[in-house]
Amino acid sequence: MTENKFTVRNEHGIYINICCASCKRKEINLDGSHYCTKTRQEVTGDFRCWRWRMSKRFLNAGKSGGVVKQKGTSNIIIK
Repeated sequence: MTENKFTVRNEHGIYINICCASCKRKEINLDGSHYCTKTRQEVTGDFRCWRWRMSKRFLNAGKSGGVVKQKGTSNIIIK
């Protein structure tokens, strides 16, 4: 994958999409809808704006010492 205007690399070399889903300003309402804490508008996961900031979990993506588990189980996929 190559870097384009909609992706950036974190400090561990992993490509991250610039969108609401990877933004630290995204919050989830009780009904499950997403909203931006900066603009206070309801957004979708693929929404993009100039206020985007990478969330902490994406900053740490690719950091050594972790495992990837299958969602809902304790099966380890990547060690």
